[in-house]
Amino acid sequence: AGPEKERGPSLVLQPAAKTETDEVFSDAL
Repeated sequence: AGPEKERGPSLVLQPAAKTETDEVFSDAL
């Protein structure tokens, strides 16, 4: 739970970045 709480703010501030990362992983697969 610790790491998730630390990452929380980053994901909230940069939701687009997470989406782009997910797309990159999908393309890699």
